[in-house]
Amino acid sequence: MQLHFKDREGNPHEWVMPSELMAGEGSDIQRELLNRGLRLNTGRTVRMKLVEFLNHSEPEKLARCVERVGWHGRQFVLPNGEIIGPDSGESLLLMERFKIETAFKARGTLEEWQEHVAKPCTGNSRLLFALSAAFASALLEPLSMESGGFNFRGDSSQGKTALLDVAGSVWGGGLMNGYKRTWRNTSNALESVAQAHCDALLCLDEMGQVDAKEAGKVSYMLANGSGKGRSRAEGGLREQPEWRVLFLSTGELGLGEHMLSQGMRIKAGQEVRLVDIPGDAGQGLGCWERLTEGMTPAGFTQRLKSVSFQYYGTPIRRFLESLHEEEHQRFLR
Repeated sequence: MQLHFKDREGNPHEWVMPSELMAGEGSDIQRELLNRGLRLNTGRTVRMKLVEFLNHSEPEKLARCVERVGWHGRQFVLPNGEIIGPDSGESLLLMERFKIETAFKARGTLEEWQEHVAKPCTGNSRLLFALSAAFASALLEPLSMESGGFNFRGDSSQGKTALLDVAGSVWGGGLMNGYKRTWRNTSNALESVAQAHCDALLCLDEMGQVDAKEAGKVSYMLANGSGKGRSRAEGGLREQPEWRVLFLSTGELGLGEHMLSQGMRIKAGQEVRLVDIPGDAGQGLGCWERLTEGMTPAGFTQRLKSVSFQYYGTPIRRFLESLHEEEHQRFLR
């Protein structure tokens, strides 16, 4: 059920409320509404009346609630509720409990992104590969492809993190670290992150920050497209989280070297799921083969990071829209 209300300052809010919350006395509903700025009497009687009101309400429109971002039929759902694609006659709502803080935001124009972010990538193989992967991530579902990842491996200060910043700018930004995430998470935490990036690009920086055994588990999990099965307290199994994701990674070591450094051997399945790419382009310029005139490799790297944090999010929206244009219809089932 989608609730619309205004906070005490008159700002409009909407909340997609799970219907199961109406099974109790309304404490969870009241807590959420108060957190979102709605003035409410906290008495038990008021809570019960609120639940009764919601239970007996008859919305004018019905909508289908979905539990993840990404493709749903021929429509693409973004975390902010934005839907890209033709009107199917059915409204889609992303359930709030499946949202986490994400950077699927947009800033600047597509033309500004093309001029300041994409144009300097010309002649740089690693940058062009990272950009291609960013767009390709949205094609996994239409082309029935499996998840997988690529790890840019090499010494620090080569510009590897800037590769993730540029690729991430295709999809969004606006958080402290732009669009990218870090490997420094447990596999359980990264399940939620992967689900929040379904059918999108996931950028994971600095593999060395996570234990080698955990890194091996995470690479398997991300590429296999499903999380761990868990039991419900009342018995039976919870619904297993699923996703499709293309992920880019950085690390001073490849996954195999990282695992070997802690006495473990990489399995063939892990090597296939997370492919190493040397970060050094072999031109004495770190990850780069061609610099903007007058710039040093370090200056070029810093410039890429800066513009990626200024212009982002517009390219993927235009790309998704273009998939629905007549000449590209073959990609969408």
